[in-house]
This record gives sequence, C-alpha cells and structure tokens, in this order.
Amino acid sequence: VHGESLPAVFVLSLFFSSNFVMSIDLCFVLDITGSMGAWIVASKTYINQIADSVRKLSGGLTVNLAIAAYRDVNDNHQFEDLDFTTDVTIFRNFIAALNADGGDDLPENVLGGLLHALDFKWTSETRIMILVADAPCHGKEFHDTHDSFPGGLTLEQCPATPHVLCVD
Repeated sequence: VHGESLPAVFVLSLFFSSNFVMSIDLCFVLDITGSMGAWIVASKTYINQIADSVRKLSGGLTVNLAIAAYRDVNDNHQFEDLDFTTDVTIFRNFIAALNADGGDDLPENVLGGLLHALDFKWTSETRIMILVADAPCHGKEFHDTHDSFPGGLTLEQCPATPHVLCVD
C-alpha cells in the first residue's frame, strides 16, 4: 500500500521464502557508550527478539549471529566483538554481559563499530547488518553538537584489525 510500511515479520517472511538462500549472516552493530545507559536493556532485548524472529522465519536455514559493540575513540574497552556463531547461547551470553559506559561527547565511533563488523568472517551470500545507536558518528557535517573530532574520523583513527572495505 502506497505510503504505508510493511510489518517487519511480513517482510522477513517474504525474504526467507526464496529457495536460493542457504544461510544468513546477521550482524548487529551496537553503541555501548554511556548515553545508551537508559536504552541498553531494551536494545539487548530487541536484538535477541530480532535474532529469534530471523531464526524462526528462516525455515531451518543456518543463521550466523554476530555483534560488534563499540564505544568512543578514547574509551577503555573501545570494542567488544563476537564474530559469527550459530550458538544462540554464546550470542545471548555475550549480549547479556555488555554494559553501557564511556563516551565523552555526543558523537561516537560509529565508523569503528562498522569497520569491526566488516572484519568478521562473513560466509553467507545473504548478509544483514543492523546498527543500534542513539548518537551520530563523529564529523560536524552530520550534526550540530559538540564533537571532539569535528572533521570526522579516518581509518587510522579507528584502531582495529585490518579493514576490508570492499567485498566481492
């Protein structure tokens, strides 16, 4: 219907009705800075619900789950990553252990979180990445608030493993 969005469950059902999909890589990129404190419990709940829905609607396909959790550039424990796993218990336990802290200005290291997710071992042809955040990335072109990195971040300022920016 023009002007109305389809319910997520309906969209997922259509997506998984394809006979060509053998497995699914589902990765969440999660802001775990202090500003997420009020939202972290709900975020974890929704991540688990989305993962459960994808698994239920997948019709027995292999669902690989991952999470790239990030804080800001100068925070301790800047990244907390879980590369792809099919073990839901490992996934749930990892999410449960995440805490929101750090962050010194409103913008956060979204770029670093996305780059960490790209470094995971993506194996499926069907790849889904969901960003869960309450703050913009660094760079004044994206917002009008105080920013410790007003020019944005470069790859060199986002310490991580070697980055893969293009995937064939």
